[in-house]
Amino acid sequence: LKAALSSPSPKRGPAMPAQKDKYYWTKPLATDGVDNSPEIRVCVPVEGAMKAKDCDVKIGKKSLKAGLKGQEPVIDDVLWKEINLEESTWEMDEDDGKRCIVITILKKGKYDNWPYLLKCEEVRPDTTITHRAFLDIVIGTKSVGRIVLGLYGNLL
Repeated sequence: LKAALSSPSPKRGPAMPAQKDKYYWTKPLATDGVDNSPEIRVCVPVEGAMKAKDCDVKIGKKSLKAGLKGQEPVIDDVLWKEINLEESTWEMDEDDGKRCIVITILKKGKYDNWPYLLKCEEVRPDTTITHRAFLDIVIGTKSVGRIVLGLYGNLL
């Protein structure tokens, strides 16, 4: 099973709950750009020789763990929101011509907004003020004050 995950990347430390470059997820039934898909499809690509018995997948109401037995999990973190555990499943299948662990997660509420799959995917913006802009207020010819605006230059 060693090196069985496709697209190798630098090894991450044990504190990393998800190896973001080794899985992807979609909302296959979403329409018109609205997050109205009742299900989420997670794909973890693996080498073609892998079978279901080689996989270590645990789906919880609020957590997901997926990977290969004997290896560090690709995903091991808290889900963005609670799911319908009884209706969520996984299988070995193909996606875009690649063999994958395919996890189908049913949302608890069809219209629940899922901007992220896992809590660890949310990256808080850097709100350090890097520049300041000034607006001087003048009424007639009299200066009555100044407004100082902080600009967040590290957000890009």
